Amino acid sequence: MKRESKMSSFRFRSQVSLAFVALCWGQGQAIAGDLEECLGRAVERIEAACTAILNDVERPTEDRVKAYGARSRFFNARGKFDAGLADAEAALQLNPQSVGALLSRAYAHQRTGNFDAALADYNHALELEPKNPSVLASRAGLRIDQKAWSEALADLDQAIALRQDYAQAYVARARVHVEIAQLDQALSDLNAALSMNSTVQNAFFWRGQVYRRKGDVDRAIDDFSRADSSSSPRVTMPAPLPISTRCCRSRPMTRPLSSNARQPWRCRPNLPRCTTPRSHRRLHPR
Repeated sequence: MKRESKMSSFRFRSQVSLAFVALCWGQGQAIAGDLEECLGRAVERIEAACTAILNDVERPTEDRVKAYGARSRFFNARGKFDAGLADAEAALQLNPQSVGALLSRAYAHQRTGNFDAALADYNHALELEPKNPSVLASRAGLRIDQKAWSEALADLDQAIALRQDYAQAYVARARVHVEIAQLDQALSDLNAALSMNSTVQNAFFWRGQVYRRKGDVDRAIDDFSRADSSSSPRVTMPAPLPISTRCCRSRPMTRPLSSNARQPWRCRPNLPRCTTPRSHRRLHPR
């Protein structure tokens, strides 16, 4: 993706610069390169770089806090919540005021079902940084897991007010609007998010859900197809409008339809035909 390409270019330039400075100034600047990799986006390097920092007893406390926090996030992203929790705890022992470590510990608690502990950490983080939109959006994620829709909306409204280009917060708020059947508000939020970032995670999936519930099947198919081709979750179609994104009118079946064959879906181009149950024929005429 474009952002990753830019980050790769930036990282390459930074590494070249750091190598040159290390040759001139010695080992001290090489440490900065380790920290950059620990905090960077080159996933294959994060764990090793952070561990190297943590194994170096001469590293300053600030670097160790950052390394524990980054490795905690790394473990959480891979579902290793016990390891993520342990690293977040270690970071907070070194610096109890680390908002990043609080968020990482809260997320590990949240994903393991310890909602009370997660909420306590999110609340503490907000006490430290009450105007941080990321903290508000993170707490909203917990509220969503708890199905506390009004509380989630309040946090997301505040996060967006603080940062009006926060695309992921718009998607999260849209999801809440979908859950409480406020489809027009959800569609507005999703369109706003996609206008800011056309690759924002889950936006096409939730917009497809909105269109499906509105009965706009063609647009739902289009968005679900985009969601399938992105990093969004794989679509599973609930009743009463199951939607296939793997069929179309533009290519023939591998075998001819019999006289009593079921009607095909009307779908996106360049995909093979498939069939739909008899009860849905009226929705998808040939």
